[in-house]
Amino acid sequence: MGRNLRLMGGTFLALLCIVSFQNCSSGFKANRDLALDSSSVQCRAKMKAEVTAAKLPAAELRCSDFNAFACERRVFSPDASNLSHALKECLPGDRICVDVDVLEFNTAGARAPANEDEFKPGGSYNREDIRCYHRLRIKGVVVFEGVGDSLAEALAGAVHACEAAQGEI
Repeated sequence: MGRNLRLMGGTFLALLCIVSFQNCSSGFKANRDLALDSSSVQCRAKMKAEVTAAKLPAAELRCSDFNAFACERRVFSPDASNLSHALKECLPGDRICVDVDVLEFNTAGARAPANEDEFKPGGSYNREDIRCYHRLRIKGVVVFEGVGDSLAEALAGAVHACEAAQGEI
């Protein structure tokens, strides 16, 4: 019975993608699993609304499984190196861990007397952006994501977005 429910949920999701998002199909590109997409805002909003309205079964979404989520930490700093690496980062207590793609950008080349305030902590040339998202993608588009000043805040936002789309068990 549980397998049939999952099969029906997966089939419903596939049909939903094919029928509902035909107008958005020209703007989608395949992305690597941990990279955030840059599809049209209107198409992304339409997909999120359709998936949320569909109330997918909890077994399909796995909102409580932190392995179903990943994060991206973008570091902009005059002291950073231009590099990227992946790691497993844990929240305090080490019970909840998630894959994090870290992208570092050296901003020292943009320094000028006119924009020195932008190099203070929190300025546009000295900050961190953290986004977490559910690995479920429809036509390469992330459906559930969260943004925050900390990993905990961004992950909580992504989990909340996922749970909002969850149907009755």
